[in-house]
Amino acid sequence: MMIRKPLQLFSLVLAILLLAAGNLAAADERIAVGALLPLTGKQAALGNRTLDGIIAGLGLFDGKRPVAAVLRVENYGGSPADAARAVEKLAAEPGLMAILGPPETDAAREAARAAQAVQVPLLVLGPVDLPEGSRDFVFSELRSDQREAVTLASYAVKDLGLSRIAVFYPDNAYGTAMMNAFRAEVQRLGGKLRRVQSYRADQTDFSVEIRKLAAFRNPRPQAKKKGAEAAKPFPPPTLDFEALYIPDAFPRLRMILPQLAFHDVRGVQLLGTSLWYSPEGIRRDADFFEGAVLTAPFFAESDKPAVRDFADTIFGATGREPDYREALAFDTARMLGETLRDRSVTDRRTLRDRLRKIEAFEGVTGWVSVSKTGEMQRRSFILKVEGKNIVDVTPAY
Repeated sequence: MMIRKPLQLFSLVLAILLLAAGNLAAADERIAVGALLPLTGKQAALGNRTLDGIIAGLGLFDGKRPVAAVLRVENYGGSPADAARAVEKLAAEPGLMAILGPPETDAAREAARAAQAVQVPLLVLGPVDLPEGSRDFVFSELRSDQREAVTLASYAVKDLGLSRIAVFYPDNAYGTAMMNAFRAEVQRLGGKLRRVQSYRADQTDFSVEIRKLAAFRNPRPQAKKKGAEAAKPFPPPTLDFEALYIPDAFPRLRMILPQLAFHDVRGVQLLGTSLWYSPEGIRRDADFFEGAVLTAPFFAESDKPAVRDFADTIFGATGREPDYREALAFDTARMLGETLRDRSVTDRRTLRDRLRKIEAFEGVTGWVSVSKTGEMQRRSFILKVEGKNIVDVTPAY
């Protein structure tokens, strides 16, 4: 793991206040961006980490480059109704062009309705479902489970050349959603789903389900107790799939993988989700995880220069490693800041239109494109287990 030395251990919130105080004269002359976050209450930790990412993304620590906008922070304390009122308050401020946040589902839904009503671009830091009416001023994340499943299916078929795949999944909402998204993408790309087998989310013995999953072409015959026939070696059973996708959490994997090996389900490419990501746990059970490929929405230990610089910035300011929420906030704020520098952006409507034209923005969470419906689509990281290490094998495309 990369070792970083903290430059300063101080609050990013305090830092932005100091920066703002030094630029009061210029603040009223520049455009503004709002940050809508739960800085108090049960989700205060989430809100403050998200704010760290926004501040870093807007470049408020980069003295070599002019800041794109003044940051106006509104705390809604975790109340969805207060989040909606905060949108209206921010939208009424002169020069405010857009709002970043919230990171919570319920608050995001109410904030999105309010932003659409007052027609201010809202870049939600997570997915939000607004089935009714127009949402042309709302930008949100594509659901991470769908993104991960689609990304891994594409990598398995296109990059690894795997065409015969099986799925072993928990019979719950998460497992079913991941299975369906993965299966649809594999089939769209011309791959074959040889077997799709579910199991109860609370079970610990998977023997029956594994035997159904395996369906060996040449099952291992029972050895005879006496005679020469008993000494003859039998060929190992043959599976009719070459890869196995298991969308479940790491604690369950620790039970499943040894049982797969016991039942001779060996030599297949293991495919997993970000819920597998437990570096210490994988190192402890390295023999079972060797060669496994999994997805991750963010990988702080990536050797990509942009990721290293971001991680160093957060660590230097806070003394801790960044997580996905900070990375998402950082990328979204940086994308917004660069869009605001475009001379064609003169008001909220032109900003909205320019954001919808983003096709390949390179961020620390991967390449970002914005769909016609305002969804910010990102390609997940692809990680591979090599011995006791986890390495980034994300394709460059």
